[in-house]
Amino acid sequence: MFKKVLLISSLLFSQALLAADEVLDLNATFQVPVPSEKFAHLANFEITNYQIIINNKGVVTMAYTLPEDLSGEQITIVLPLVSDNNGNHLFKGEKGTADCTGEWTSLECGVRFENLNIQQGKVIAHLFAKYGYNQETKNRMLVSQMFAKDPTGLLKTNSTKE
Repeated sequence: MFKKVLLISSLLFSQALLAADEVLDLNATFQVPVPSEKFAHLANFEITNYQIIINNKGVVTMAYTLPEDLSGEQITIVLPLVSDNNGNHLFKGEKGTADCTGEWTSLECGVRFENLNIQQGKVIAHLFAKYGYNQETKNRMLVSQMFAKDPTGLLKTNSTKE
């Protein structure tokens, strides 16, 4: 009886492992295109919670949180892989598309967002609360406004998190 229970337990554990997703937690940055060097130092953002998720059926999904300095609130981006051709990866979801090249740990992606519904009042409140009232905060507001008008940028992964 004990061997039978052990065998069943072992089989259930194996099935649970097969059902688990492979999750790559990666460091990533996002760069907003800006028209002037004056804003370049304010246009680079660390991406939090960036992951590549590969489920047990091989379906790949990119997921991360958009920087609050751009959105004023936490907006989660989930983009499933729709095409993978010779190192070119196209992710597309409700919130936009990412056209990427490279390995998972060194992806470079041109990103175009959709349906973000950014509310500038929330962005302004967030920026002033975080950075105070000064010229640099006003410049951060301008970067966020540029992003809201043309929600595009360059996303790069650069290593796995430790």
